[in-house]
Amino acid sequence: MDNTNCKAELHVSWSRATVTVRWPELFCAPRRPAAENFLRSALQMSEVRSVLLDEHAGTARVDLRPGAVIAETLRRLATAAKSDAVGQGGPDFGHAALRRMRQPRFHLFRHGDRVSTWEVLHEQPGRVRLRHDLLRSDPLLPNRIDAALGNIDGVAGAVSRPLTGTVLIHFDPHSIDSGRLLEILDEALEEPAAEPNALHPSEIRFGMANTSLALAA
Repeated sequence: MDNTNCKAELHVSWSRATVTVRWPELFCAPRRPAAENFLRSALQMSEVRSVLLDEHAGTARVDLRPGAVIAETLRRLATAAKSDAVGQGGPDFGHAALRRMRQPRFHLFRHGDRVSTWEVLHEQPGRVRLRHDLLRSDPLLPNRIDAALGNIDGVAGAVSRPLTGTVLIHFDPHSIDSGRLLEILDEALEEPAAEPNALHPSEIRFGMANTSLALAA
């Protein structure tokens, strides 16, 4: 493997919505413990939406929420990079997110008080649309999602679309919230493959008993 990128000097670039840190000493294999501290500290920042780490490139891309003050964000990221400790509080890293951090390339998203491998594209009461790249490459993942959500109280139905890598979930917000749904779907990534579903592979649907909710893509 070409390690040219891992011999480069520290470099930081940014736009209004993204900060890219190329830090081979920290992010290339073997990664130092300080790399995890940096990632955790970055995801504690309320203006940070996600972090994508690429070990081969020696980079961490930090995606920001609209309205982030770039100068302040850069200052806080610099402080995180120099620190050997992670501040108190911040979002919860589930087991799936922690396992994903061991891989050479991963993308973690912050949604409220949870860090997940799923991206929340759109949310309103009782409805959330999520995206994950593995939906495009793992043909059995829709079946695992179907199995994971099918018996959860408060979930009315779901539609997985591998072509777009998305899943749309309808649920009762009085019984379950999107944070719990993210936790369930993160766990589904780690579950053994389910038997192939008899429905069309690009669209997996289910409905709770006594529920007549129509699902729209």
